[in-house]
Amino acid sequence: MNDKRQLPRYLRPLFLSACSLMVLAARPAEAAGATDMTALCARLPAYDHAWMMFTSVAALLQSEREYLEPELELLVMLYTTIPDQNWSNQGEWGGWSGFPDEGRSPNNRREWQISQACGYSPVSRQGKPLYLHGPPGSYEAVRVLFPRIVRLFKEGKHGEAMRVLGAMSHAIQDSATFPHMQAMHRVSSFRFSEMDIPRYQPIKLGDTPEKAAEELAKRTERMVHFTEKVSIEIRDAMSRGDLEKNSALRVKCCNEAAKVVADAIHTAILLAGPKPEMPQPPAGTNLIPNGNVEEADFGEPWPAGWVAHWNDPLDRLGRIEWEGIINHNQNLRHSGRYSLKLMWAGERGIQWHQSWPAAVWVKPGQRYRATAWVKTVKTTGKTDIAMEFATRSAKRVTLVRGSSMAGERDWTQLSVEAAAQPRAERLRLVLCSRSNEGAAWFDDIALVRVDPHKKTPAKSPPVKKAKPAREDRMLWLTFDEGRGTHVRDRSPYTGINGPNLLASGGVPCSLYTSKGAKGAAVGFDGKDDFVECPFSYIQDVQCPEDAMTLMLQVWAEDHRDAVLVAKQQRIANQPARGYALRSGTDGRVRFTIHTDRGPATAESADKLPLRRWAQVIATRTPDNQLTVYIDGRPGTAQKAPGKFLPSTSTKVGFGASLYLGADTGVRDFFAGRLDEFLLLNRALDAAEVGK
Repeated sequence: MNDKRQLPRYLRPLFLSACSLMVLAARPAEAAGATDMTALCARLPAYDHAWMMFTSVAALLQSEREYLEPELELLVMLYTTIPDQNWSNQGEWGGWSGFPDEGRSPNNRREWQISQACGYSPVSRQGKPLYLHGPPGSYEAVRVLFPRIVRLFKEGKHGEAMRVLGAMSHAIQDSATFPHMQAMHRVSSFRFSEMDIPRYQPIKLGDTPEKAAEELAKRTERMVHFTEKVSIEIRDAMSRGDLEKNSALRVKCCNEAAKVVADAIHTAILLAGPKPEMPQPPAGTNLIPNGNVEEADFGEPWPAGWVAHWNDPLDRLGRIEWEGIINHNQNLRHSGRYSLKLMWAGERGIQWHQSWPAAVWVKPGQRYRATAWVKTVKTTGKTDIAMEFATRSAKRVTLVRGSSMAGERDWTQLSVEAAAQPRAERLRLVLCSRSNEGAAWFDDIALVRVDPHKKTPAKSPPVKKAKPAREDRMLWLTFDEGRGTHVRDRSPYTGINGPNLLASGGVPCSLYTSKGAKGAAVGFDGKDDFVECPFSYIQDVQCPEDAMTLMLQVWAEDHRDAVLVAKQQRIANQPARGYALRSGTDGRVRFTIHTDRGPATAESADKLPLRRWAQVIATRTPDNQLTVYIDGRPGTAQKAPGKFLPSTSTKVGFGASLYLGADTGVRDFFAGRLDEFLLLNRALDAAEVGK
C-alpha cells in the first residue's frame, strides 16, 4: 500500500502518540546493543506490516525486546514481510513481469532462507504449503508455526525462530487487513504511523505450545470477525470519500492485529524459557556451513547456504552455476562432486555469497581468515574471495578482498584475513569474478577465527598449487533413520545414489532395528529381506575402477552361503562384471571381483563370529591385490589376474544395482544384522584398518 499523506521520514517519530512516548520513557533505558525504538520508528517504510510489527514490539516489556535481539530490527523491517517474498521468480529475470528490460530481481528468498521459514519451497514443492495471507489459512498456519517457534527458541536456533515468527505474524496481520477483499486490501491508503496500543499488556495464551497455538488460532479468528464488522463502516467511508474516517477505522483493525501478534510473541518467550547464550565461534574451526558445497538446499538445484548474485541486474551474459548438477568428465571440483562456478563476468562482476542466516556472528576486534580452492580457465579479469562485515541488520560495514588470480590456473588456494571493524556483528564470505571472459570454480571453502594468542604472519602465505583432493566416500549407509522403507546415502554422492530401498519379498518393508553397532541397523530374516541401491546412469560411483574398500559391521545368526554386499552384472555372452562380498557355511568371508580373465577371490583368515558384532573390511588395490579383514586381522592377500571389469550401462538399459543381504534380491539371503556400510574409492592399508 502507498500512503500518499505520509510526512517526511524525519518527522515520523512525532506520530507516536503522547501516551506511547510516556510508556517508552517510563521503561528502563535500553540495554547496550539493543535497538533504539524511536530511531527505528523514524526508519519505518510506508508499509503496513512493518508498522503493525513495530506496534506489537513496542507493547512488549524491555526484557522481551532484548530477548528478540540481535534481530529485532530485522523482525520489524524484513521478517514480517517474508511470505510476500516466497515466490519462485525471486532472483529471476524480470521479476514479476518477466519482461526483458526489467532486469534481474534481488533473490531475497534465498538470501534470507525464506522458504525454510515458511516451511515450503515453491521450486522443489517440498514442505507443507501453508496459506500465510489471510483467513482461513492463517488459522492452520498459527497452529503449525507457533509450536515450531517455541521449539527453535528452546534449541537456541534464534535466527530461524525469528524468521518463522515473522512468517506467522504476517498471516495474522493479513487476516486483519482484508486480503479476502482485495479492493479494500490494496486500493486505498491510510496513516500507518497512527497505529498505537500504548496501554495494552500482552497475555499468555496457554501453558503448552500446542494449547497456546490453538488459542492463538481462535484469537485470530475472533479478530477476523471484529475486522469484518469494521469493514462495513470502511466501505461506507470509502463511498462517501471520508478519508479521515477510513484511515481511523483501518488503524483500528491494524491495532487489533498488533495485539494478537504481541500476545503470540509474549507467550512464545514465556514457553521457551531463558534465552540460550549466543556461542562465540571457536578458533581454528571451519565456520562455513556446507563449505564443500555438496549439500542441496531444501530439495532445490542450489547449494545450501549459498546465493548466486549479479551485481548488475541488467547483466545478460554472466553465468552462475552449481557445477555438478550436470555431470562432466572434466575435473571441475576440488573434492566431492560439486563446485561453485562463475563464468563470463561483466565489469561490475558476479558472485556467490553466503546467505545471511549462514553468516557468522562476530565481535569487533576478532580476527578471521578465509580460504577457498579456486580453478580458472582463460580468465582475463579478477577472481578473488572477500569477507563482508555487516551490522546485525545486514547493512554492510566493509568488504575486505584478498589477492586475486587470473589466466589459467589449476586448483590453487586463495586466502584473505582481516579483523572485524567497529559496528560489525555479521560476517559472510563472498566469491567474486569481475571483467572475466573465462570461468572460475570455487570449492572446499573455509572460514576460521584466528587465535589471538598465536602469532599470525603479517602477510598471507603464498598460494600453492595442489592436486585435487580425492573424495573417498562413494556410498555411506549408517541406517540411523531407524524407520521407514528407505535409507539415505550420506556420502557426497547422495544426489545420484538412491532412492535406496529396504524390501522383503520384493515389497518395500521397514527392516530397521534399534540394536545396531552404532544407533539403528537393518535386520535380515534370512528368507527374503534385502536392501537395494539402484544403478546410476549419471555416474556409477558404486563400482570404482582403480581401487576400493568395503567396510561394514556384521552380526551373523548362523554360517551359511549368503551375500553381505553384491554388485554383479551378468550379460548374455559376455564376462561377468563387478564384485561380491559373501559369507560361507565354513564361516569364512570371501571377496570376489570379476576381471577380463575370469573371477578372482580372497578369503578371511578367521571365521565370522556368531551373534556378536564384527567389522568386516575387503580391499582391492590398483594392481588388484585382494584382502579380507575380520576385526582388523587380515587373510592372505590374493593377486587377481587380468583387468577389473566394473559394471556398465548396456544398450538395453540394464545396469547392476548394489544389494545388501541378498544376490539381486532373489537368492543367497543373509540372516542377521548389518550396520555402518561404507564404500571407498581407495584401498585402506593394514595400518588404517587397525585404527
